[in-house]
Amino acid sequence: YGVDRTASLVELARENVKRDRSLAEALGDRVSFERRDGWTGLPQHGPYDAIHVGAAAEKIPADLLDQLAIGGRMIIPVGGRADAQALIQIDRRAD
Repeated sequence: YGVDRTASLVELARENVKRDRSLAEALGDRVSFERRDGWTGLPQHGPYDAIHVGAAAEKIPADLLDQLAIGGRMIIPVGGRADAQALIQIDRRAD
């Protein structure tokens, strides 16, 4: 799943997958892109073994932590717009 709050980026992602025919055929209907707030994730499809976040968050979103499966990994940049940001790896070991 791909999530973005910007409609043009969601459409660009869809077009990029369609443009690469071999990728589109290999993925079939296993890939989808949705326009929504990425910090809330997609709880109806979780839990997830991996969550990659591309946009920095000021703090780690609790909703995404809740959707990470036991044994799962999340990679997320953390820091404010004017602050230094750090790329954080979170490995969920247990509830």
